Amino acid sequence: MVVLDTHAWIWWVTQNRKLLPATLHEYLSRERVPHNISAISVYEVSVLAGRERVNVGMPIHEWIDEATDGSNIRVIPVDKQIAEYAGILPDIHGDPMDRIIIATSLLQEATLVTKDHWIHQYPDLNTLWE
Repeated sequence: MVVLDTHAWIWWVTQNRKLLPATLHEYLSRERVPHNISAISVYEVSVLAGRERVNVGMPIHEWIDEATDGSNIRVIPVDKQIAEYAGILPDIHGDPMDRIIIATSLLQEATLVTKDHWIHQYPDLNTLWE
């Protein structure tokens, strides 16, 4: 099972071969189980689109529908267990959104696909980038 960090989700769905390493693209293409994201990634993409820091080429609500339901990507809700776990993680990464994504991956016993070098430092977290 894999959880895609927000940037990995965007790059995977848009098939951005310049930003997504070729070996990672091959791995994700072979993966037989649906890919997952945290619901907080939907929030992050919405904020980024609203601030014009990311351009998805269509209204954001349409892109989110296409980038989840239309792409076989399951959205994992942020429940109280994930929220609590995110709050008690070691203080390696201060970004609350990333901490929620980390907690989601740990509690789902999933590999987190991320380029973020701070996230790779969490003990007991399986990460993948290259």
